[in-house]
Amino acid sequence: MQDRSINVGGSFQGVANTGDNSLIQNSSNRITDRDVAEILADMLKQLAQRYPNISEVQKQTVFKMELQQKLRESPTLKQRFLGAVKAGGFELAKVLTNNPFVSVPIETVKGWLEV
Repeated sequence: MQDRSINVGGSFQGVANTGDNSLIQNSSNRITDRDVAEILADMLKQLAQRYPNISEVQKQTVFKMELQQKLRESPTLKQRFLGAVKAGGFELAKVLTNNPFVSVPIETVKGWLEV
């Protein structure tokens, strides 16, 4: 396998194009599923502190607005969040149907979407 390391002076964040149509992402810039869960939990805590006396509908509205803002600011977070939503949706469909005639097409669609 070809050595694809890049020696960068200073700090590097983001994605580097290697020139052969492949990209290398800085590992310190990666967001894991655990990070996504922690970000969402932190958002909920902060919103509860900032708006302690609002209704449930207002809480949901404010959370949606804050989440949209965070997803706009971080494309990596947006990608991980959407991946988690997709995975959860597929698993929910399999559990609810509990039918092999449904599970196979779901896996087919899942594979097609991942490409």
